[in-house]
This record gives sequence, structure tokens and C-alpha cells, in this order.
Amino acid sequence: MGQEDRKHIKNGILVVAAAALGLLFYHHHKSVGVTNITPTAFGFPISEGSRGENVRLLQSALMSKFPTQTAAILSRTGGADGIWGTGTSQAVRAAGFPASIDYATFQKITA
Repeated sequence: MGQEDRKHIKNGILVVAAAALGLLFYHHHKSVGVTNITPTAFGFPISEGSRGENVRLLQSALMSKFPTQTAAILSRTGGADGIWGTGTSQAVRAAGFPASIDYATFQKITA
């Protein structure tokens, strides 16, 4: 096994360990009655430069709930593509939200 193979295996182990730790944290807090922690809350806050499903959900919600302020901006810059670039920053500001979206704000926008 070469050096590159060892590096890939090590990285894979680290990813699995991090995921397992996150799930343990989630299940522990859920078991002791903390109900406002969910697996998706671990990716917050999100802001310019963020990527992924939470960004895509935010973009979709902005276009559907604030179409006058955001639809043209987001449509021009890729729509709900899951990449928070300058267009998403402009749309978030146009809808009256801060430049960084925490989990509580995300829930309000996407509910």
C-alpha cells in the first residue's frame, strides 16, 4: 500500500469519526430532553461561501416567500444551486435578513 492510499484511508476514517461524533452529540442531547438540536443544525451559521443543501433550501425559500425582492436576483445568478455567492448575499439582504443566517433564522425563512 502506497503513501497516497494511506492518506485516503486516514481521511476516510476521520470523516467517519466526525460523523459518528456528530450523531452521538445529537442523540445524547435528544435523550436528555434537548429538542431544539437537529442534525442539520450543525452546519450553521451559513453565509457567503457556504455550499450545500441548507443553502439550496434557503435559496428556494427566498424565491418562493420573497419573490418581489429575490427571484430576479437569484434567477440571474444560478437560482437554487446550493452555492452562496454574491447573488444569494444580495437576495438575503433584499429580503431583510442578516448576511449570516443562523439556524433559528433559517427555520423562520424555510418554514
